[in-house]
Amino acid sequence: MATLAIFPYPWAADLHCTFALARKLERRGHRVIVCAIPDVGPRVSARGHPFVPVLRDAFPPGSLQEQNRDEARGRVHGERTFDAVFRRILDALAGGEIERVTGTIRPDALLVSSWTPWVAIAAHGTGLPVACFSSILVSVADSRVPPFGSDTIPRDTPWSRLRTRLSWESMLLRARLFGRGAISIRGPLTDLARRCGYPPAGIDFRVETWPRLREEEIILCPEPFDFPRTRLPHGAAYAEACVDLERTEGEFPWDQLAPDRPLVLCSLGSVVVHKFRVQTERLIQCFLDAMAARPRWQGVAALGRHTEPGRLRAPGNVLMVEEVPQVELLKRASLLVTHGGLTSVKESILLGVPMVVIPFYFDQPGNAARVVHHGLGTRACLATLTAAKLGALMDETIDGAACRAGVAALSRTFRQLEDLSPAARAIERLLDGERSPRRSLSSPRRAGENPPPPRS
Repeated sequence: MATLAIFPYPWAADLHCTFALARKLERRGHRVIVCAIPDVGPRVSARGHPFVPVLRDAFPPGSLQEQNRDEARGRVHGERTFDAVFRRILDALAGGEIERVTGTIRPDALLVSSWTPWVAIAAHGTGLPVACFSSILVSVADSRVPPFGSDTIPRDTPWSRLRTRLSWESMLLRARLFGRGAISIRGPLTDLARRCGYPPAGIDFRVETWPRLREEEIILCPEPFDFPRTRLPHGAAYAEACVDLERTEGEFPWDQLAPDRPLVLCSLGSVVVHKFRVQTERLIQCFLDAMAARPRWQGVAALGRHTEPGRLRAPGNVLMVEEVPQVELLKRASLLVTHGGLTSVKESILLGVPMVVIPFYFDQPGNAARVVHHGLGTRACLATLTAAKLGALMDETIDGAACRAGVAALSRTFRQLEDLSPAARAIERLLDGERSPRRSLSSPRRAGENPPPPRS
C-alpha cells in the first residue's frame, strides 16, 4: 500500500475528478490524502478523505466564497489582486510549503493538478515522484487542433491546417502583446523554478492556459472525445473520464418528477453561474420559455447560489433549484442543456445523454465543437440565443436518432475505460519508477483479458 498526496485546484471540475480518482486508488489498497486550500476542506471531509490545508496565507478561510460573491455582484478581482495572491503563493512555495506538508504525511508520490504548475515545480524539491493530472484537455500548439477557446471544427485539409496554425499564432501573439495567460507569469514562475531546483527549460509557455510542465501528465478524458492530434506533448497520456458517479449533492425533491415524461436538465456548472450571472439568467430564462412551449416535457433548472428564483418566469413543468444532483438526474434525463464544461460533458457522455451546448468561455467553445464533431449533440451561440432557437435545438437533439446513437456508442467506450481505471494503473507505474506509455493509457481490453489485480 502506498500513500498518495493529491493537490487539486479548488474548482468543482478538478475536485470531482480528484474524488473519483481517490476512490479508485483507495479501492486498490492505497491511502489518499487531499491537500488543498482551507475552503475545500468541508467538501473533502464530506467524502471521507483525509484533508491537509495548504497555502493558508494566500487563501485564508472564506476567501474563495468571498471571491465568488464579488464576481456574482459584478466586482471582478483584477490583475492587481491576482498578482498579490500569486506572490503570496510563490513565497509560500519557495519557503517550503510542500516540504512542510510532505514532512507531516510522508507520501510516496504526489499528484498535482495541471492548473497549478507552481505546486508541481515546488514539489520537485521533495525528491518524491510527481505526476500531473488534467481535468481539461491539453491545449498546446498543434497544426491539426485549434486552441480550445476556438469553436472551429478542424478538417483534414490544407486550408484547415493553415487556419489552425494561424489561430495559434494569433492567440500566442495576443498573449505576448497583452501579457495574458502563461506569458503573464513567466518571470515569477521561472524564478520559482530556479529557487526550487527545477529546470526552467522544462516549462512550456506556448500554451493556451497556464504553463505546462514537461512531466508525466494524465489527461482525465478518453482520447476518442478529442480531435485527432499531430502529437501529444511530452509526457502526456489520455486516460478515463474519471467521473465521480457516487457523489451526493444534497437533498432533491424527487417526488416532484414524473417517471413517464421526458426530463430535460439545464445545468451550467459551478463557475459561470457567478462569473457570468447576468448571461446565465438570460440563458435560463430562454430555457424556461422553451419548456413552457413543450408542456409534455418536464425540466429541472439549476440556478446556482447567486440567482433569485423570483427574477425568472418559470412554467409549471420546470422545477427550479439552487443546485442539482447532476449525476443522478442524468441517469433519468433525455437531454442536457449545458455550458460545455468538460466535467458536465463527460458525465453526459458516460450516462448516454445527448446535449445542447451553449458555451461561455475558456475551454467550452472547443468542447462544444467536439460534441458536434462526434455527433453527441448540438450547439448554440449565447449572444444570439432566443427561446425559439433553443427550443428548436432541443427538439432536434432529443428527437435525433443520430445524436442518440453517437452518444450511446461513445458511452460504451467511456464505461469500459472507467472500469479499467488506466489512470490508477499509470500512478502505480509511477510508484514503481516506470514512465507511462506515450499517447494513450486507455487501449481497449482484448476479449477475455482481465484487468490487472490491485497492488498490495
